[in-house]
Amino acid sequence: FTVSTSSGHHTTKRLLLATGLRDRLPECDCFHDFYGKSAFHCADCDGYEYSGKEVVAFGKGRSLIKYAVSLLTWTDQVTVVNCGAPYSEEQQEQLKALRIKVFEGDLSVLEGSDGKLVGIELKNGERIPCEALFFNLGYDPVGELHIQLGCETDPKEGLVLVDDRYETSVKNVYAAGDLTPGSNLAIVAAADGARAAIQIHKSLLPEEHSILEEI
Repeated sequence: FTVSTSSGHHTTKRLLLATGLRDRLPECDCFHDFYGKSAFHCADCDGYEYSGKEVVAFGKGRSLIKYAVSLLTWTDQVTVVNCGAPYSEEQQEQLKALRIKVFEGDLSVLEGSDGKLVGIELKNGERIPCEALFFNLGYDPVGELHIQLGCETDPKEGLVLVDDRYETSVKNVYAAGDLTPGSNLAIVAAADGARAAIQIHKSLLPEEHSILEEI
């Protein structure tokens, strides 16, 4: 393979793709003033910090419902803001039964100061008080190397499929980390990278060294 980068051209016998994912972020005023301080994408990582407090779950579709329900682990003051197709009457009843308030619309602005959220305003003018925003808008693979190479991907999420040796459907091309299906955690990605590197090393051994597999 010959890979062209900003530092030049690199020729190699094996490739390991570990380009990761990029989260889709809300497009609203002041978002980056609060991102990582009181606006988060991972309820598992940051939900505990808002135990018993008012939080908003923002996103769309069925995945947002599951996301909002997961926040009930920490607080019973959860409000859903759905920016996608309106929920059905049945879905609204399910959320109502869990005492989750539902708003339909998109974010306009986050309100607060010094990274501390006090509320959000929707584009229709409605205002919702809250101390944290948890958003679930999905993600996209970073770059298109896996597409250029023709690696098989998951049809639902576009993630690169690998076997138990971390090799993709393209011979001698490997992938690890968030670019592949599984938990999106840095510690897991690091472990995957180490395992993939070991498999790559094994694949480079001459055939006469195959006896190592039997020892």
